[in-house]
Amino acid sequence: MPHRLYQDFIRAALTDETSQVTPAIRKNGVSAQERFSVYRNNMFSNLTSCLASTFPAVEALVGREFFRFAAEKFIRLQLPAQASLIYYGADFPNFLFDLPEASHIPYLSDLARLEWSLHDVYHAADDEPIKAAMLDQSIHSGDIPPIRLRNAVRLFHSDYAIEAIWAFAKANGEGNPPELKKITQNILIYRKGWQVVRRHLSRAEYVFLLGIVMLRDVGQCAAMAESEDPDFILSATLQFLLAEQILLKIDD
Repeated sequence: MPHRLYQDFIRAALTDETSQVTPAIRKNGVSAQERFSVYRNNMFSNLTSCLASTFPAVEALVGREFFRFAAEKFIRLQLPAQASLIYYGADFPNFLFDLPEASHIPYLSDLARLEWSLHDVYHAADDEPIKAAMLDQSIHSGDIPPIRLRNAVRLFHSDYAIEAIWAFAKANGEGNPPELKKITQNILIYRKGWQVVRRHLSRAEYVFLLGIVMLRDVGQCAAMAESEDPDFILSATLQFLLAEQILLKIDD
């Protein structure tokens, strides 16, 4: 299909204005409008299914009808930028945050961010962790070189008990609903083997790792963490990060 015609098809699918494309459609016993409707419906159905598979808790929480409504609005705003759909939906949490019809669910975008983080970590490119022996001596001497987090690591922050909300939604509303009062949650999400792991962080640990993400040196990050909690122990945090293979090997 010529690029111009392809663009016309996409525009028609999003706007329902089909006058530019129906002349190019072979009828074969079915009207051009009907054939185009099948194409458009398949496109929206496939992309909606893709979003639902990535954000199952969001769909469970709001219900299928509302999810399909939100998904269609999102699809009309943003189509996949590449053939692979693995990374389609990265902006869906921000879309839900700005969606007027979802304003009565203030934690919905955080729930979507959590699900995207889990999805993103699972599919992140593999890389090599730093070996514990490479840092052990530095930890004991206090002369710690720059450290970075691996690809399959994300930091997550929410002002709601978002993990409880996520578990409640994933269980299709069975059990006691979580309290919706604001409660800060800082979570480290990382891949270990092919398992995605979630670990709650203290405020000091979160601030330390956020500094690492911002490419600050270890000393600065430790000082930031200690300002949050004077009892923050840098060596213990580094030992955990090494044991879980969260730190990236940086080539000389």
